[in-house]
Amino acid sequence: MANTPVSKLHFPQANLRGCIFWGVERDIRGTALSDAQRFNYYPASPLPTISWIFQGVLRIVLDPYSTSAPEMRSPLPRVLFAGPHARPSASWSAGEVHAMSVTLLPETLYRLFRARMESLVDKVLPLESVVTGLLLDKLLAMVSSHHR
Repeated sequence: MANTPVSKLHFPQANLRGCIFWGVERDIRGTALSDAQRFNYYPASPLPTISWIFQGVLRIVLDPYSTSAPEMRSPLPRVLFAGPHARPSASWSAGEVHAMSVTLLPETLYRLFRARMESLVDKVLPLESVVTGLLLDKLLAMVSSHHR
């Protein structure tokens, strides 16, 4: 377990650079954080994202500019898809969390998932709402293989 929060920026391997922009991982297990340090901020972006919550619970914050006692939605799914966002957003966790998000290039969405970007703007959905079949199975399996 980590004693200090770990945040990592992951760049794709050469063979995936045409699909993936980057990945961001945050591990706050075993850390003592203030409420303000438990926020995760996401900029407005034209890029879609797939996220895995390996451990813990994250919730979308209704006011991304809040700094304490956030008003939140119900817990996010363990594996989720976030479409492009026209406004910044934020999530928050009351406890320990280990999560990773992979940001995709826009053309990847249609090429791999046959999904149209315009129908997914400002949406956060369970991954199975966007992806099906063997690819979905492989992406969902990442949660159990990383659970420690």
